[in-house]
Amino acid sequence: MIRRGLMLGLLIACTLASPLLAQNQETASPAVQAPPPLSGPQKHTLLQIARESIQAALEARGAREAQVEPRLTWPQPMVVSLYVDGRLRARAWRLKGFRPLYLEARDLTFEAVAKPKISAQPFSPEELGRAEISLSVLGGFTQVNDDREVPRGAAVIIYNGFTEWPALPEDVASDQAADLLTFACEQAGLRPHAWLLPQTTIFTATVEQSRETLISVPGFNR
Repeated sequence: MIRRGLMLGLLIACTLASPLLAQNQETASPAVQAPPPLSGPQKHTLLQIARESIQAALEARGAREAQVEPRLTWPQPMVVSLYVDGRLRARAWRLKGFRPLYLEARDLTFEAVAKPKISAQPFSPEELGRAEISLSVLGGFTQVNDDREVPRGAAVIIYNGFTEWPALPEDVASDQAADLLTFACEQAGLRPHAWLLPQTTIFTATVEQSRETLISVPGFNR
């Protein structure tokens, strides 16, 4: 019975992680051109879109449409994070079936404010005024076996059963991959060292980040 349960858990983990593996293999193909790095102005545009999305959430309206350059129409996986007083307060992401970057910046930011995931407590305008917003574009997905194979500065994504959860290097104070994996498990509601279990699948990813404090943005209404 235990062996059957373990095999079922492994089957579920592999099934859920397989789309990410398939997308990674497709991206790695020589026939698929890798997107160029984001420029400073392009990152600034994404942050502007995210700020407008936050304002729209506070005002209970839809976000305004944005006119963007072609680079921001590339479909790429993204993680949107909101930090308050230096601590992770909300997060939203799309790692499979992702859409153009500018749409992900808009919709994932709205989702992070509306459904923080990290906490059931809704945001207040005052709290958002103290927040930092981080847009992390992920790439170069690689499956690894344990913390020793996680490159320095990489994001990690864990799959366990029906659970998918990403963690970013700035989420923990140390530069130890084991701490980052433990953080991901805790945030996902798993046991801290669930990443050591055979039914947990671990991926790493490169991170291209844009981050700023909302209170420093001219015109932001608290």
